[in-house]
Amino acid sequence: MPSPAEKRKIRQAFSRAAASYDRVARVQRRICDALLARLEPGASGIALDAGCGTGYALPALAARGQQCIALDHAIGMLSAQHSAGMCADIEQLPLRDACVAQYFSSLAWQWIDAEAAIREAARVLRPGGHLAVATLAPDSLAELRQAMRQADGREHVRSFAAAEPYAAMLQAAGFSEIRIERQVFQDHADNLLSLLRDLKALGAHTLDGARSAGFLPRAALQRAAAFYEQYRVEAGLPLSYDVVFLSARRTS
Repeated sequence: MPSPAEKRKIRQAFSRAAASYDRVARVQRRICDALLARLEPGASGIALDAGCGTGYALPALAARGQQCIALDHAIGMLSAQHSAGMCADIEQLPLRDACVAQYFSSLAWQWIDAEAAIREAARVLRPGGHLAVATLAPDSLAELRQAMRQADGREHVRSFAAAEPYAAMLQAAGFSEIRIERQVFQDHADNLLSLLRDLKALGAHTLDGARSAGFLPRAALQRAAAFYEQYRVEAGLPLSYDVVFLSARRTS
């Protein structure tokens, strides 16, 4: 569970990255598209995009005939949309009980307390309402994690929660028809520095209390870059995203 100080840093990082996010969000868009493709047809009512970022999913949700609520904790992301939205914490939604038909969240839960988010999703969803979430599992960024350890022997890459507990948490919160899928997506970069710059442009460079790569000595970064070369493929240096897709229905 992130501390208040960690959550503040994450929020500030994403706000600062709002202007550059869309330029580098290649794999994030593919993951969002995959989550959208998993939505049930013919839905009606209010759709909540929890952690909406710059609003990429909103047109697709609106095209389903749903009224959309855009919500993000990073005010900069909402400002980048040039449209109205709610700046709020996913763990404490400023919405009344049972008012939402579709709860949608792509790549936000890995930054928060997922169990708290599940309880809030259950509270705001109406009976029979649907939840669709994409979040990250432990094997995400594995290549970068291994390479950065070579820099100074320390952990520089955020760890992600295991996927196995989600089913029990959803069931305990009052969800049924629970489906959990995992799929690996990959992005590629020309070199380690380019990869790190892209992560910073995404706002996703916030680390687990370790020193930022930007403060590492040149020799340490060179060690990490040399280690990363073993993963190189024709498209470049890969960065893997181990994605968990969650689907469930709010029990009546």
